[in-house]
Amino acid sequence: MQSRGHKTVLVIAYYFPPMGSSGVQRPLKFVKYLQRFGWTPVVLAPEPGLYTHYDESLQEELDRIQPAVEVHRVKGNTPFDKTAGRRAIGNIPDWMAAPARMVSSFFYLPDNKKGWILPAVEKANELHKIRKFDAIFATAPPYSNLMIAAELKESLDIPVLMDFRDDWYGSHLLRYPTPFHRNRMKDLEKKCLLSADMVTAINGFMLDSLKSRNGREGLKFEVLEQGYDPEDILLAASDDVSPKSSSTENETIRILYNGLFYGENQPDTFLEGVRLLLEAQPELRPKLELIFQGGLQAEHHTLIKRLGLTDLIKDCGYLSHKKALKGLASADVVWFTVGHKKSPEQVTTGKLFEYIGCRKVILGLVPSRGEAARVLDSLAAGFVANPNDAISVKERLSYILTRLDEFKQLGSGDETGLRYSRINLTRNLSEFLNELIVAKSRKKQF
Repeated sequence: MQSRGHKTVLVIAYYFPPMGSSGVQRPLKFVKYLQRFGWTPVVLAPEPGLYTHYDESLQEELDRIQPAVEVHRVKGNTPFDKTAGRRAIGNIPDWMAAPARMVSSFFYLPDNKKGWILPAVEKANELHKIRKFDAIFATAPPYSNLMIAAELKESLDIPVLMDFRDDWYGSHLLRYPTPFHRNRMKDLEKKCLLSADMVTAINGFMLDSLKSRNGREGLKFEVLEQGYDPEDILLAASDDVSPKSSSTENETIRILYNGLFYGENQPDTFLEGVRLLLEAQPELRPKLELIFQGGLQAEHHTLIKRLGLTDLIKDCGYLSHKKALKGLASADVVWFTVGHKKSPEQVTTGKLFEYIGCRKVILGLVPSRGEAARVLDSLAAGFVANPNDAISVKERLSYILTRLDEFKQLGSGDETGLRYSRINLTRNLSEFLNELIVAKSRKKQF
């Protein structure tokens, strides 16, 4: 139901609760806070189908903000939904993941979610007759979301904001099987963005990449970063009952990774760096605990055993967002990696910003001149190591642990980190949407 005086925005999001993982949180948090800034969101999402993880804590969060927020669902019509039926959980083994992605990229452009484009467009047009949308916000990937928005722009003639969590044609995740596929994807991106009134991306590097291919008069480009929800952080901190001390001299030092490993994004360099550290400083061994929230695969455990680190490992498996934040609250050092060989400079993972919100000491295995390094360098307790050099990881870990008590007092959630609050980011989004409404109004006057 629309609040009095509010404008209405159609939010197109394939990844939405009850689905889990980081891609769900960006649209969910915008939907959660948009009404504070004069916008009533109406969400268009697919029915739950085959997916790697479902997260009931995110669904519970969505339930708390309904019925103030309408969520309308249509058939997903992906190949996986058709074979698995409704709300199934399935995980492709790592040895099959690369071939599966290649098959998908060969037969499905822009992605294997294209089956939901037609039912989504039909539903949105139907909804617009009931309540007039003032604007459309579509977030990608999948890029099929943006194609839905482009078709609706043609039929509804309202402002469209296209949001990117990953680049499209220049994505570090995409591999094109033939020159035809490469050129076709580039054409799809260009054609689709002709319908956009504004393009947002999670960092400047990604935005510049998109702008270099699609810049034109009248199309606005803005950075709309990833972030953390301060409400989540407060709840996690209040639930944290782990023993704390002002000194780490005689207590376990918890070094935590939160999230999944996939493709080229692997823990190998970090684990090798830990092995080198313990070789140089064996007295650290009784103190260290390496925590993995997200799940380690068989090949990871094989590597851990070969490196002689099994006794240090705590594999928590996949956790709900709520439980993951509880674990994060009790960590001493947190880390992440950007191991992609293609355009690694543009990657800023969502976990980095929740690390910031939790005021943690952060180690990033990232390119020194990339976007993630820029964010880390702006923090009081953010550190960078070479993602392809175990010696660099060992040296940076040694430096952090030598002065850990000092760095823990500094934390990473200082004034600089406040800019990444989901509330602040939603305010920015609302201002972008307002700007589009004003621009459209001015156009009508001439």
